[in-house]
Amino acid sequence: MNDFPELDTPLYEDDLAWLQDNAPKYIKAISECLQKGNTPEQIYQHYMNKAAHRHPFLVRVKHAAIALQRGLK
Repeated sequence: MNDFPELDTPLYEDDLAWLQDNAPKYIKAISECLQKGNTPEQIYQHYMNKAAHRHPFLVRVKHAAIALQRGLK
């Protein structure tokens, strides 16, 4: 698999901004989970087990978690 950080970073930042504007309570929960040592993939899998029908939203959650983990804005 190729790594394209120049393509991924804006996507992660946009999804983080979208959650901050539209669902800020998730940012708080994601941040707390990351601080406890959970990975973005673990957070995504947790939500997939709870609400797989919300897949597009959960992809945003994962991207936001990656952005927060990397210190992106």
